[in-house]
Amino acid sequence: MTTVSVADAQVHLTQWINRALSGEKIVIAQEDETMVMLSPVKKVKKQRKIGNEPNFIVSMSGDFDEPLEDFQEYMK
Repeated sequence: MTTVSVADAQVHLTQWINRALSGEKIVIAQEDETMVMLSPVKKVKKQRKIGNEPNFIVSMSGDFDEPLEDFQEYMK
């Protein structure tokens, strides 16, 4: 972990960001008090939504909701 002053962070911010992106923990402190820690943002995998595919066509037979013939006996 590398600790830098606020003044140093202002002057060399790009350098500290690059080092943080490479995996190093960078802490920005003011008068020995930790203020901020630089760390890379984890990429969040976008959740897939059902039915979100524009070219996906779902078709069901017209009698989809009708009871199956095999179960007619149990429906009486």
